[in-house]
Amino acid sequence: PGGMSAGSLNVGGTSFSPIGLISSGSDMYVADPDGQRILKIANFASASPSVSTFAANSGATVTISGTFKPTNMVISGSDMYVTDKDGGKILKITNFASVSTFAANSGATVTISGTFKPSDIAIYGNDIYVSDVSNAGNGRILKIANFASVSIFAAKSSAAKIISGSTFNPESIRIDNQGLYIFGDNRISIISLSFSEDRKSTRLNSSHVSESRMPSSA
Repeated sequence: PGGMSAGSLNVGGTSFSPIGLISSGSDMYVADPDGQRILKIANFASASPSVSTFAANSGATVTISGTFKPTNMVISGSDMYVTDKDGGKILKITNFASVSTFAANSGATVTISGTFKPSDIAIYGNDIYVSDVSNAGNGRILKIANFASVSIFAAKSSAAKIISGSTFNPESIRIDNQGLYIFGDNRISIISLSFSEDRKSTRLNSSHVSESRMPSSA
């Protein structure tokens, strides 16, 4: 009674299905799409962390209008970018306070063409990378250069990087100095962001692990 609990920390509500999380200083933010909210766990590494609702339709630090099922987040400076797969949009929470629609088919800072279901997001320098699973088996990674100009970075066709294989479902992405890591279709793909290295694809399943190397495009 009194809410859902995770270990010794009660997060409140009747539903808790965390998908994405990110830390900023001593605080952790958790995307809970079923609960239609982002939780903030302040001082998460301390002996006495505290939980509050950071973003939701009501009762939160940041009020979100309309359907809200956040899947993942990334923080750039004092701004948070939130993917809402079911809502077909990316929200921007400026200074952790003011919300706007950053990317969507319409009414946004960046206009996205075609069906848009962003599942994850990453930032490298001044560029945003977004995994879009709108077309089953034919997903894509979008690149929003300088937080403004959108292009298709990776897909099975018509992209800067062509992905081999019968399907491409980029459910999750991560980024570091080695490149862009794409998780989906029982494999982890690594794409160099400098275009100077090979793309390395590692297929993982219950029986074996194998690797293949494919030459990068010019």
